[in-house]
Amino acid sequence: MTFNNISSRLTAFFATPTSSDFLSFYRIATALLGLATVAVLSPSVLDIYGPEGFIQWVISDQILRVESLPSLVQISDLLDRTGLSGAAVVRGAFALYALALLGLLVGWRTRVCAVVAWLLHFLILNTNMIFGYGVETFIHIGLFYSLLGPSAESWSLDARAGRTGAHRVSSNARIAQRVLQLHACVVYLNAGVAKGFGHDWWTGEAIWRSTMQPTYGVFDMSWMASAPVVSVAASWLTLLVEGGYVVFMWPRRTRPWWLAAVLLMHLGIAVLMGLWLFAGAMMVMNVAAFGWDYAKSLTVAVLRRATGQRASSSSNGESVSVAT
Repeated sequence: MTFNNISSRLTAFFATPTSSDFLSFYRIATALLGLATVAVLSPSVLDIYGPEGFIQWVISDQILRVESLPSLVQISDLLDRTGLSGAAVVRGAFALYALALLGLLVGWRTRVCAVVAWLLHFLILNTNMIFGYGVETFIHIGLFYSLLGPSAESWSLDARAGRTGAHRVSSNARIAQRVLQLHACVVYLNAGVAKGFGHDWWTGEAIWRSTMQPTYGVFDMSWMASAPVVSVAASWLTLLVEGGYVVFMWPRRTRPWWLAAVLLMHLGIAVLMGLWLFAGAMMVMNVAAFGWDYAKSLTVAVLRRATGQRASSSSNGESVSVAT
């Protein structure tokens, strides 16, 4: 294989124009997840991120943030002369973040809203990193792709107002898709390899501990003590699904099966551990990266079936009416 052949294949892989609908879906779903997170956190926002919360700023600013990068503590210090308290800064940041997410949801000034949401989300997380977990990481990733990619070409007020150029099919969309796909592969490969080095994932203890923790245990799973093969099988399946992601998600023959396995795995996490937002963020990322064509086909099939049923019942109703 010559260098020109390799170059042309790479160009086709990364630059063949495609629809940006998957990215618009990712934008909308990420905004919804972000708003759901805000709704969940809002009653306790000052306890988690406030200056006198569970971990006070005097401590969190020293050990619980990315060093030399800004947080709400620095923003509060800058606004101290205005008389705004730290608590007001936290509330204001969350309010602006929610407004930016609403703008991102409906696609109004999408790029600006994505930038604002991404920056505020980072400031909030960097104020007290210990309270962030998987859902925050993957919401941040979704905001990043909404910021850089052509995410407003479909289902947005910007597209309706003619502010996007109306290029739903573009090379930029393909580049965003490939980068997202490679990103997802890195995420799952890293997770699978890391778990593979842990002894508890081979013995099934990891699943046992996860489901038996009072914080995450939704159901009484103590019966697994009498059937350890269940936790061992679940652990091995997790290793297989995550470790094989980078291999089996690319071929078209194996992709739908592997995608279904990944989605079912995250659905199981949601049901058994109550981590619905985290599972939702992971499922959204997978659908956007590898499953959009299947999701679109399924949606079209369901709509056609529903439309056909309504037309049939309407037709039956009209014939009865005429007959009577």
